Amino acid sequence: TFNAEVPYELEGWSNSQNLKEMDQEQLKKEIIEFYKQYAKIFIDRDEEEWVNKVMKREKERILSVDYNDKKAIKVRVDEYIHSFDNEVLEVPKLDDFEIEFYGDGRITTLRSTERKGESAFHTIEQEEDEEGKYKVRFFRYLFLHKPKGSNQLEIIR
Repeated sequence: TFNAEVPYELEGWSNSQNLKEMDQEQLKKEIIEFYKQYAKIFIDRDEEEWVNKVMKREKERILSVDYNDKKAIKVRVDEYIHSFDNEVLEVPKLDDFEIEFYGDGRITTLRSTERKGESAFHTIEQEEDEEGKYKVRFFRYLFLHKPKGSNQLEIIR
């Protein structure tokens, strides 16, 4: 055991509500609604709203994982700059899913029961290389929490 001094402090989900203590049917509705809003962001190619949704997660990631790795930060930033470069052809309905909890019930996500190890949320996008255009399915895990004092789900890590 040791104490490290770092020039930042991460709150993470330490001050998040315990989602297992909520009415589970209500929580399920809220999670599904969040995913619908997130899907709309991709359909509308709304980069500003997308940045609003992922900003806290990305700031925390850069501080906790990539703080001293400038190359990793640049790669991550480049990935996000190009997030809407591919044409989103479709945002299919959620796979059949199960709700999973992490962090002592403070974090939740939807795991597909149709595709082992994948998120229930995915997009079908068109990419292109020297051989032409092709479709790619991207599975996107959203880890959600509710900060104390808030009634809204947010993306965290």
